[in-house]
Amino acid sequence: MRGQWSAAQTHLSSARAASERSPLLLALATASAAFASSRGDLKGVLLATELLRASGLVGAGGRPGIFNWRAAEVDAFIGLGRLDEAAHALDEFETAIPLSGLPSAALMVERGRGNLAAAHRHGVDAETAFARAHLIAAGVAMPFEHAQLAFDDGRRLAAGRDRPAGRAGLEKAHRLFSDLGADPYVQACAKQLADLHVTAAPSSQGSLLGLSRAELAVARLVATGLSNREVASQLYVSVKTVEFHLRNSYVKLDISSRRALAALLR
Repeated sequence: MRGQWSAAQTHLSSARAASERSPLLLALATASAAFASSRGDLKGVLLATELLRASGLVGAGGRPGIFNWRAAEVDAFIGLGRLDEAAHALDEFETAIPLSGLPSAALMVERGRGNLAAAHRHGVDAETAFARAHLIAAGVAMPFEHAQLAFDDGRRLAAGRDRPAGRAGLEKAHRLFSDLGADPYVQACAKQLADLHVTAAPSSQGSLLGLSRAELAVARLVATGLSNREVASQLYVSVKTVEFHLRNSYVKLDISSRRALAALLR
């Protein structure tokens, strides 16, 4: 999702090799769909999910919000103009949400319904679906999903009669994707903004503070109160790497404590 194609391809190759020894099709299909989606390869997304469907394992471990392949599949169907299949996939996706509820999955469903309605040029239905999605998003602590929602709704508004609101949505998406280091999506936002004759500003928190993405990732986790070892575990790096980035952040920000770092990030 960060556009590190070579590293991603290496991991996928390893996963495919492992799947020959163990039934990991669900995880592999999810990763393959994410890889294709981040590259804008809509046919590749459907190829990954078709393999999963053909296996008969659609329901096995595929609870929405855990293996997030369904939203990517819906987006691909809509992007390719296969709207009837998108509608069927959305219905199936919604049915799979547990009775107890799952806000992250509900958010993805409403975003998908908004995009589908927009593709059909059903403006009122699109606006209603996106409004529901924004309400649900308030209770979902998933920045990437917030960014996707802002991007899709911003694009819809910009294509209609509310260009200022569309621009605001796209700028919000650009900021959120930038903070996540999701380069392919940052570039997609910049392209949409350029079509509106707007230059995307380097407004990510890291650029404003002068920190690299790695330093910002470490700083954010440290600011929540995690130890260096806990941060290392979350980022899949060594404790020494965390210490290195933290030390650099202190120097750049002219501070000397975790408390001062937390205050700056707030």
